[in-house]
Amino acid sequence: MKPGVSARGVVYTVVSMRSMVAGVALALALFAPALRAQLPKGAKFFGSVTKKGVLYELWRTNSDTKCYVRVYSAQQIVLAALLGLPMPDYLYAFGTATDCNKAAAQIASSPGGKARPAAIEPRQSAPSSQGYLWILSDTAPDTAPATDDAIYAVDPSTGDTAATILTPGPIPQAIAAGNTGNWVYATIQGVPAGENGIPAHAPLVEVVSTSTLSIAQTINLPQGVTPFKPALSPDDRYIYVPVTFYNQSTTSPQGEMLVVDTQNPSTITTVPLTITTRSGQVAAPGAGTTAITPDGELLFTLCGAGFCVIDTTTGQQTAYVGYGAGLETLSDLAIDPTGSRLYLAGQTHVYAYDTATLMQIGSVLTNQNAQLGNIRVSSDGTAVFANDQNSSAVFVIDPVMLTSTEVDLAAPPPFPSGLAPTSMIVVQ
Repeated sequence: MKPGVSARGVVYTVVSMRSMVAGVALALALFAPALRAQLPKGAKFFGSVTKKGVLYELWRTNSDTKCYVRVYSAQQIVLAALLGLPMPDYLYAFGTATDCNKAAAQIASSPGGKARPAAIEPRQSAPSSQGYLWILSDTAPDTAPATDDAIYAVDPSTGDTAATILTPGPIPQAIAAGNTGNWVYATIQGVPAGENGIPAHAPLVEVVSTSTLSIAQTINLPQGVTPFKPALSPDDRYIYVPVTFYNQSTTSPQGEMLVVDTQNPSTITTVPLTITTRSGQVAAPGAGTTAITPDGELLFTLCGAGFCVIDTTTGQQTAYVGYGAGLETLSDLAIDPTGSRLYLAGQTHVYAYDTATLMQIGSVLTNQNAQLGNIRVSSDGTAVFANDQNSSAVFVIDPVMLTSTEVDLAAPPPFPSGLAPTSMIVVQ
């Protein structure tokens, strides 16, 4: 299962208990603020107990006599990290326990590592505000009318569809979130006139308001380009759209970066992408996923057998880093929150680069049978996640040691059945 993608035809992978526990320990560090926000005011972390792949976190306060326990599985923790969701809201309170040591001992002695040991009474915590899961799909949910080719806003806590926003054309491409949380951006492939009876339209960027759950702006892109996942400037003013088009004179695919000023969307700046070959600089044979540094100064995009770097201040490509023949094809890239590291997903390896020197720091083999798809970095940069398109596994990578732990996500995704997402994000 891809991060944020439906599990169609997955082959389930069995992972060792050591891998699951390691995945819990690594992913847990991402969620301390979110966990603390949902516990009683003043709650302090006391400790944790891990038993049979289940994590029990113990919290206590000075204002009452209860020890609060949160219960998670490894799969829940990693899935929440990948989708950017708060942790599952499983909160229990020891009714009369005044000492968390007693709670820990009872959990440790309970048979089978039960998620709700004896003497722990259910306590419903207040629901957290977790925003919507935004899904770009060319199929409709089973419970909805046949509204293919749409953007779906889904409540991840219930799986219910809050809004269905129709898009033109049969091929939605990718979706990205703005940095302010106010907008979602979806790229839509164009349709030439007279093609299979489908109404013709230009390739588009649909700008969706996260407050009204409706399209606020439609931006037409040049005819003939195929857009991919865009990136946004820190203030959401500029949309960077990687595109591939066919040069009519050479009939060969070429890659470009389109820069759209949302305050003047009719004027689009084009940045040609080039790669280095033995014969010199040539046009890049296409473009792919794009990521931008947090300061908005550098833009990285897949191009050719490597990646291109664009200086957003000058609007010029400044570098190309290639792999050469016979090495792994890249599928995705991501930048850490500091902007100092770039991570690339190959077929079986994840590569780490220094964004200042463009030198490779190292690489890690995930699984020799893997086919990596998407790659994500945690909000604090302490973990990197890459999914296996051949199974329901996700690899949790330590960016310091460059080691990989495999965690199986053989669990229903938090969206309506029937959807076949082509792209997915969470906006909180």
